Amino acid sequence: MANNPYPIQIKKRILFNLICSIVFVVAVILIAAIFSLTAAVYITIILSSIVIIGLLFNFLYLKSIEYSLDDKNFTFRGGVISRFEKFLPFSKIQHVVIYESFWQRLLGLSSVSIETAREGGFATNTYGQRYNVKVRTGPYIPDLKTEDAEKLKDGIISISNKKYKPVAGV
Repeated sequence: MANNPYPIQIKKRILFNLICSIVFVVAVILIAAIFSLTAAVYITIILSSIVIIGLLFNFLYLKSIEYSLDDKNFTFRGGVISRFEKFLPFSKIQHVVIYESFWQRLLGLSSVSIETAREGGFATNTYGQRYNVKVRTGPYIPDLKTEDAEKLKDGIISISNKKYKPVAGV
């Protein structure tokens, strides 16, 4: 499989997550230190371990994501503990959506979601009540540069529109 046409901005995401985690850990330690210095030490060790494991897993997951476009399919694969591979024919794509959270906008990043007809549905709880929920079954490519996300969206839409049917881009 060819390299990702537009690279995922892993360094920005990991640095952002690291800063947020440090702020959280320091706040919890300061609150714990008010009550007990011993508890603060134990909390520091536990939270630091959790943060390091979380950052490592996030890095490995983002590093594992690969995607490519050919004449007929959008290919998407990745995963750390369990792997996935998805071949999405351009004829099945209905929407290409760009998402930008508040923090992504500050970092100049966007995420791209490729949606098919299977995207939404109803979930039923144990009491038989139905809820209309959004189920993401299509590829979700996180943390691209905003310009790259727009280029990827336009590329997918142009391939699909030329060969198959019109696709909506949001």
